[in-house]
Amino acid sequence: MKTNVVRFNFWLNPAFDAQLGQAADINLSVLKHEDSDEKNMAVFSNAHVYHILAARDEVPSQWWVTDELLSKTPNLLCVSSSGAGFDPVDVAACNKHGVLVVNQSGCNANSVAEHAIGLMLSVKHRIAESDRVMRAAAYTTREDLMGNESLGLTIGIIGLGNIGRRVAVLAKAFGMQVLAYDPHLSSEEIVKRGAQPVTHEQLLAQADVVSIHCPRDPSTLNYFGAAQFRAMKPGAVIIDIAAGNGGAGCASFRREKFIPFGGPDGGDGGRGGSVYAVADRNLNTLIDYRYSRRFEAQRGEHGKGSDMFGCKGDDIILKMPVGTIIRNAETGELMHELLQPGEQILIAKGGEGGFGNLRFKSSINRAPRQKTIGHPGERFSLALELKVLADVGLLGMPNAGKSTLIAAVSNARPKIADYPFTTLHPNLGVVRVGPEKSFVIADVPGLIEGASEGAGLGHQFLRHLQRTRLLLHVVDMAPFDDAVDPVLQARAIVKELKKYDPELHAKPRWLVLNKLDMVPEDERVKRIKDFVKRYKWKGPVYAISALSGDGTQQLIWDLQDAIDAYRHEDNIAEDRAAGTYVEDPRFDEARKNIDDSSEA
Repeated sequence: MKTNVVRFNFWLNPAFDAQLGQAADINLSVLKHEDSDEKNMAVFSNAHVYHILAARDEVPSQWWVTDELLSKTPNLLCVSSSGAGFDPVDVAACNKHGVLVVNQSGCNANSVAEHAIGLMLSVKHRIAESDRVMRAAAYTTREDLMGNESLGLTIGIIGLGNIGRRVAVLAKAFGMQVLAYDPHLSSEEIVKRGAQPVTHEQLLAQADVVSIHCPRDPSTLNYFGAAQFRAMKPGAVIIDIAAGNGGAGCASFRREKFIPFGGPDGGDGGRGGSVYAVADRNLNTLIDYRYSRRFEAQRGEHGKGSDMFGCKGDDIILKMPVGTIIRNAETGELMHELLQPGEQILIAKGGEGGFGNLRFKSSINRAPRQKTIGHPGERFSLALELKVLADVGLLGMPNAGKSTLIAAVSNARPKIADYPFTTLHPNLGVVRVGPEKSFVIADVPGLIEGASEGAGLGHQFLRHLQRTRLLLHVVDMAPFDDAVDPVLQARAIVKELKKYDPELHAKPRWLVLNKLDMVPEDERVKRIKDFVKRYKWKGPVYAISALSGDGTQQLIWDLQDAIDAYRHEDNIAEDRAAGTYVEDPRFDEARKNIDDSSEA
């Protein structure tokens, strides 16, 4: 009897498949995550070993090893993780079902440890920063880019496992003092692994560099936050956004051929550059900030002699999509929200320049030697979240025809295919009804039952519908499977919507019955009436075919009227809040004819 091994078609070292393929008693099945769950589960039901990737975000949630999945795989004997961790594996559930769990402990420990040391050296020696400055041919001085030697620094390692102990060895080779905190190891074991045992508080207070090597579990989730950053010693703070520091003032005296003892002529340092964020209507994602995570404005130039003031540092302008929410990553505080195109806000202010000795000249102090250093710029670690701004949001099951509908009525061109979960990210489209009449419609990945608990993809994007004025609930009236009841599907979607956000559930919602072109013409009216009756729907109903365009024109006309009404109400509310609203201009006492003379 052969051992059945299954894995998904995510990237894996080719040696894995090659080695298993040489074994005559092993049958390897590589499943496609884009295939239907029913097709993949048919293979899973006979599997003996499940090889799973170690990270949660690399595995769809329905294929995490949970009690539910284990109950459907009675033949499963072993779960093998591709890495040292097993985040998508419920170990307790595996123990309950008698399933062995194994991982690849220490497989990449050397590489990770070397990478950690490499990042430390890059930061301490300012290698990446110097590279950017030299490539930009920006003026600088040696002291502006002077880094710190690793010799004599103190590194604090949190978690002294396979990776942590290798980091300790490499750090000692660079002449660093190694401190370590690991609640799972005794002091004797920590010393044996090459580190000095300390408490968590002592490590943060003494370390110049902190390296964290902990597994992801409930005890380490959100382990490092604002309190820990504040406890670290000055100079050991990790940041992402930084304004430029102000340049230092100069202490100088005038020296000329016939004026050997001139007065002070040291200029002020320049102000450091600031970091701004601007809302750009041409952007619709935050993908640029996934790969470039640190932005630092130019520092101000130092003051010089001969009354020369330092130049101001160049500002940095970060372009972000309209609808971006900016939070302080350390505190969670909402800092800004970009809602209007072209809106520009200050994220981090540059430091003021220092005073030169020219500023300290007085009648009693003719030769001042005082100067001040430049003030540091503001520094923040930011968390960016994008909520799309749309008037109408599309809601429905996967493959209900939402993408076809938005492509038919707007300028959006999303991916359209005959399999579920074609849409993997939100799409926006502008619907133009007439001159100066338009609205924005948003398409998000389809919802499935259990979405509020994390099933499928749609729950990740429901937040994008929170700013819409109206929801269109798109229902597939001609499902591929005759056993599927559209009424039950519609109820399941509404139920998940209510679980996710009651306010989103309370938004105005219209019912759109789609794919009527696939229903026999003599059955359409009957099927529509039956659906509305069993669904007990009292709101607006539209029967359409997004593919052929039947019924879509009336739908967008009515949507435009509704959106105009909502906008009119918003305008009235804004005028009332500002105290400028007048019910009828004819009765506005502030108005008068131009010929009317004022009373004597």
